[in-house]
Amino acid sequence: MQISDYPPVFQRKRCGIISDTFVVENHRREGIGEALFAQAMEWLQKKGIDSVELRVASANPVAKSFWKKNGFTPFITVMYMAQQ
Repeated sequence: MQISDYPPVFQRKRCGIISDTFVVENHRREGIGEALFAQAMEWLQKKGIDSVELRVASANPVAKSFWKKNGFTPFITVMYMAQQ
């Protein structure tokens, strides 16, 4: 996790960033992701964060569903191209 101060164009003062979060496949659907998310949000709230962002792979519908269920909405699309 990290905390960033964004330029005023984004109209957010302090943003928490959740990164590299996953639950190994044989332990999914046990509430571990929800528990990790709750702990992260508690920590960020104590730090005075007013918004939270994360990246999720477009090709990962399970992860996208998890984050949407927890209140996240798409904001910026990151485009990618591998160099040969």
